[in-house]
Amino acid sequence: MSGKQVRKVENLKNVYFSCMEIKKILGLVLTLLGIGGLIYAAILYVNGTGEFKILSVYGLLGAIFFFSGMGLIKRLGSSND
Repeated sequence: MSGKQVRKVENLKNVYFSCMEIKKILGLVLTLLGIGGLIYAAILYVNGTGEFKILSVYGLLGAIFFFSGMGLIKRLGSSND
């Protein structure tokens, strides 16, 4: 391989790894948002201040964010050996 080809391959590796880091960070953020939404829905439920619509929206969005973030983290963790 020539020097230019080696540099192109190294650049592609750097782009791939930076993309994986961004996906890991996104998975962490989604998981934390999901946990926050679930905790907030639980607090509203325990205090009795939330209507069913509000509780269901926060609970559903929290669950969606949490499970999508966990799935993203799990999928990226198993691909790196």
